[in-house]
Amino acid sequence: MKKKLISILLPVYNAESYIHDSINSILNQTYTNWELLIADDGSTDKTKEIVDSYQDPRIKTYHNDTNIGPFPTRNKLLELSKGDLITFQDADDISHSTRLEEQVKAFWEDELLGIVGTWIEVILEDGTVINTMEYPITDDEIKEKNQTMNAFFNPTAMIKREVYERLGGFRAYLLNGFSNQDYDWNYLISDYYKSYNIPKALYQYRQLSDSVSKKISTKRLIGDKVVQFLGKRRRENGGLDYIHTNELSMIDEYVLTLLEPYEKDKTLVYREYASRYMYAGLKKSAIAISWKASIMEPMKLVNWRTLFYCLRKSIV
Repeated sequence: MKKKLISILLPVYNAESYIHDSINSILNQTYTNWELLIADDGSTDKTKEIVDSYQDPRIKTYHNDTNIGPFPTRNKLLELSKGDLITFQDADDISHSTRLEEQVKAFWEDELLGIVGTWIEVILEDGTVINTMEYPITDDEIKEKNQTMNAFFNPTAMIKREVYERLGGFRAYLLNGFSNQDYDWNYLISDYYKSYNIPKALYQYRQLSDSVSKKISTKRLIGDKVVQFLGKRRRENGGLDYIHTNELSMIDEYVLTLLEPYEKDKTLVYREYASRYMYAGLKKSAIAISWKASIMEPMKLVNWRTLFYCLRKSIV
């Protein structure tokens, strides 16, 4: 097997407790022909100091002067990468020692593949495995699943350089306050190239302790629907969506229709976040956010029902 160079992109922000484990999991790979591009995104803890302490010549640092966010940082690292294949690593996650080797093997065995992901394990802060998340495997399954949800866990996605050179990085429209930029990118690639998920958990995603730390935003909440809207347009328009044809006003109009219910009910966003937190097992966050909705509009019974549901499920 020809030893292709793999570029691994790692943006990092305030991850001093886990960045050692993340980087070491790459150093421990059985496949050794890689470059690890790391950009500290303006951390206020010791993250940058820890990153800079590594002396392996395959580790290359391109730190940001100010905090610009994870996806603009990924785009920056994509431009700087030199690998035949490109993939990601998140700062608090861990790659299984054979992850890179098995993904390269998949490309070697099927030259039509443009993107290869893997299943994942969900771990707690202390590394305890609490769940295995399985993703669709075959190209047909992935294309079908993408219409309703992300068929890849993004950090595991490995692509050929030609894919990046043809389709570019994470798209600018979705960097403007939305979420699911990775979903959009994976969906787009899967529309143009054959796709595959290795049916093994070769990556560990660390689920951090409950806290309402993520920004509560209606634009973030509807990001997946915007991605699906663009995917539907590609299916109906020969592979081109409104971003390709620069008809951004069509997306803007659709976004306004999605935001309308949240304008009418200012607590709807909190109830929906509570639902998502419960699904993810972040029960304390779900309770906190549903309590906020109840205080904002105490006469709206649905807010109290949501809060009592979260409390009851947490006790059970």
